[in-house]
Amino acid sequence: MGWWNGLPGNLRGMAWVFLSGLCVIAMHVIIRHLSHEIHAIELAFFRNLLGIPILLPFVLRSGITMLRTARVPLYLWRAGGHAIAMLSFYYGLTITPLATANALSFTGPLFAALLAIPLLGEKFHAGRLAALVAGFAGTIVILRPDVLGIGWGAWLILLSSAVFGAVTVATKSLSRTEPTVTIVVWLSVLLIPLTFVPALFIWTWPTWEQLAWLVLLGTVGTGAQVAMTEGLRVGDTAAIMPVDFFKLVWAALIGWVLFAEIPDIWVGIGGLIVFAAATAVAFGGRRPAARTGGG
Repeated sequence: MGWWNGLPGNLRGMAWVFLSGLCVIAMHVIIRHLSHEIHAIELAFFRNLLGIPILLPFVLRSGITMLRTARVPLYLWRAGGHAIAMLSFYYGLTITPLATANALSFTGPLFAALLAIPLLGEKFHAGRLAALVAGFAGTIVILRPDVLGIGWGAWLILLSSAVFGAVTVATKSLSRTEPTVTIVVWLSVLLIPLTFVPALFIWTWPTWEQLAWLVLLGTVGTGAQVAMTEGLRVGDTAAIMPVDFFKLVWAALIGWVLFAEIPDIWVGIGGLIVFAAATAVAFGGRRPAARTGGG
């Protein structure tokens, strides 16, 4: 695919992020569809287990030696955090409108920016402070606690975003020494036992039809992760991440069409504020060599 490699890195990065967003929304729809019969925790396990075949071509191309690393403790810490964030998000998604869940998920980069200051030594300046304040103000606009109260679903999504922020910091640290495929494969392998144990307590054997949906869940979930990682590898974060806002648009449309969820205008306004703040943080920060997206 010489023509593809000949495109500017930022253009390829934008395409990867766009593809990642489509995969993420497809994953959310499948979770909502299956959650009436299969618990969200079990869905998280199957998403990790059945996503492994998608990674096999990358492993075969790179060779098994790509799994060698001297940073196992950080991989373990990252996988543990990712498991907590994933389980929180999956369950929160089952009781929260799609548009609201995706709007709140944009706070992840804000939490990552906060944590990167003490943990990675990134610079703290007035512009970043203003962006962070604006971003968390946008979160309040989405939630409007004085009007609606804050439901458990929203709290779980925020918890997930905060933990994903910490996971992002760990990923940025790993990306300084580890190849992208190594980071993604290690995470996927470690998440299988970490999500299998809690799934045992609420286990339900899926039907063949549900299993087909679960295979698709694993495919689009892993595809979203690989696409986001590749996009951040080939493009500048500040240039490509605005494309990620399309997730909120797709979530609002699909939530309306499939689940009769009428998008609240304040969710759109708050989501735009949060996303703009996250983008401003990206413009003001350093570009990581590679970073994985959640899912």
